[in-house]
Amino acid sequence: MINISLLNNVNTVAFYLIAWEIIKQNRQVKLDSDKYIKELTIQLEKKVSRIPFIGRLSSCKNRGSVGEYFLAGRSMNFILVGAPLFASNIGSGRFIGLSGFGASSGIAVADFEIGAVHWLMVLGWLFVPIYMKAAVFTMPQYIKMRYGGERIRVYLTCLALMLSIFTKISVDLYSGAIFLQQALNWNLYASVIALILLAAFFTVGGGLTAVIWTDFIQTVIMVVSAFILMIISFVRVGGMQQIRNLFPYALAYTTLHNTTECGVPNEYYFSLIRPFDADLPWFGILFGHGVMCIWYWCSDQVIVQRALAAKNLTHARAGCLVAGILKLLPLFLIVFPGMIARILFPDEIGCADPDVCYQVCRSRNGCSDIAYPLLVLRLMPNAIRGLTLACMIAALMSSLTSIFNSSSTIFTIDIWQRFRQNAHDWELMIVGRVFVMFLVGISILWIPVIRAAQGARLFDYIQAVSSFLAPPVAACYLLGILWKRINEEISGLTIFDLDNPEKAIEIPTRPGCDSVGIVFYLKTAFVWICGLEKPDKLDGQSTCSDSHPHDNTSNRRNSTSIREEHVSSWHKECSYVAIIMLALSAFVWAFFTDYRIRLN
Repeated sequence: MINISLLNNVNTVAFYLIAWEIIKQNRQVKLDSDKYIKELTIQLEKKVSRIPFIGRLSSCKNRGSVGEYFLAGRSMNFILVGAPLFASNIGSGRFIGLSGFGASSGIAVADFEIGAVHWLMVLGWLFVPIYMKAAVFTMPQYIKMRYGGERIRVYLTCLALMLSIFTKISVDLYSGAIFLQQALNWNLYASVIALILLAAFFTVGGGLTAVIWTDFIQTVIMVVSAFILMIISFVRVGGMQQIRNLFPYALAYTTLHNTTECGVPNEYYFSLIRPFDADLPWFGILFGHGVMCIWYWCSDQVIVQRALAAKNLTHARAGCLVAGILKLLPLFLIVFPGMIARILFPDEIGCADPDVCYQVCRSRNGCSDIAYPLLVLRLMPNAIRGLTLACMIAALMSSLTSIFNSSSTIFTIDIWQRFRQNAHDWELMIVGRVFVMFLVGISILWIPVIRAAQGARLFDYIQAVSSFLAPPVAACYLLGILWKRINEEISGLTIFDLDNPEKAIEIPTRPGCDSVGIVFYLKTAFVWICGLEKPDKLDGQSTCSDSHPHDNTSNRRNSTSIREEHVSSWHKECSYVAIIMLALSAFVWAFFTDYRIRLN
């Protein structure tokens, strides 16, 4: 039988080649030509409109049961685990956010990417064995199995769906809209609706199998095109040393109130480790970022679902290694090009006057988020520019399909099955597909909010939401795995209770350029996890109670073992490579750190 899902992948590759050929056919036409833009738009629309119908054919393969639809039959090798892990995280929001933050503040934003390497190893060697042993589909399902109650499971289910709709989907749509507006002058609403519908067809058509294969192809395209742009950018600016020399002087000609106080790059722009009073203090990165990573990399449905699709534990661990290797690349592929964009186009990327910024990017709060699209449009050769355009569309599609599939899995398993406990597999798969279309509708309704929110650094928004919500959830998963005697009551306190709620509120303390003030959100992350220090609210009940529902005892014991039952012949090699990866990430951190910085 022909693997229909492969037709979906071939069609995806064909789309990229079509975009490339369209650019080559018009390579003699200038970029700002209305004729060129119109021709490119018409041809792309014709080709894109055919993709969903081919994508729907993938529903004929790997969708016969709930396990096949939501976890790809647990049959993926380590390459098809690692590449989707990377693609699910590095969407268009990451391209826009990392490059924009790099253009405004320097390389410290790469801490989030390099630090993820360590937590991918924790995912593969600590969390995934337990999740596989528990044989769960979703993370709230594991919480129910571990603690025995329904309250935390319901809370985490609702939280995951809300975050998917109002942060992940909205961020990807906003960043994708930025690129399409800069590249093709497409109407915001029309382009976003088209992209959402296309992503929904991919997801509905073939389940996680189609999503993983699509993510794999798109990862290759993203890395290749970003690597080409990186080489061109470095050659144009003159190399790494020139970035270090020129970046602090990349100032806009027109500044706010005719001064140079605003729009000046951070003085620690070329150091991954920054002082305590900087935008990204070392204390917040060391403690707060680790807590966030436990939530995102080790317990978020979008990420963990890819690892659970592996054929065995060794392939899951090797997939985490592949993703870890790829996570070392954004510093060079995205952050440095963002800094180069500011060096080459300081009046646009570094604008500080609200009126000037509005003329450049239709935002009065700054234009750093257009750094990567501007670099693509002005540096890339015409033939490769089409491939890069397809790359950014691929990044957006990759993120949206991942979110749609994971959200439908959570809704089907953790909400629908609560009301329909005896539902058949075919019913659950239909419900999952219908819920994807519901997400599409909510996402379209969210477009006006995205449009109104343009201007601020996108990466700030992403990290702010994570910093406020991640720590207590991370504590529930981490303590549930490491401490067998913790029960639902004390874990519930971690989420719902704080000794001093005002400590978790964002307090503006530092004046900015023409703004009320900003505060570094990660400083509150460590305070949130301190919610564990309140056992007296249990009215005399022991916080270490080992009482659990009788039917949950065996599952709870099984879910705390990390031993692999069927050991692969190359499992030791994975551990050796993991140690090398940890050492390599530490070397990158040490190499790009200014040791003259005082940490206090």
